[in-house]
Amino acid sequence: MTEVPLGSAAQELALARETLEAARALLNEHFVRPGRLTADQARTLRQVAGDRADADYDASATFDQSDSASDIGRAEEFVKAVETVLGS
Repeated sequence: MTEVPLGSAAQELALARETLEAARALLNEHFVRPGRLTADQARTLRQVAGDRADADYDASATFDQSDSASDIGRAEEFVKAVETVLGS
């Protein structure tokens, strides 16, 4: 990780991305590799969560209503897939 001032938005973004990467690695290990979720579903999570992190921490990020609606739809599909896997 690049050194940035403590408490800065850049540091918070870097930490959020590291946390997301760790969660994604666990998702791949326990759900994608065994075939419980598809690689496309994992990719959806990566893309939607990345957009969310950008929206939270990147002042230059912009999203229009169409972008948001697309991400919401993709997130809902991902949640349904996870619920199916978990038997919810």
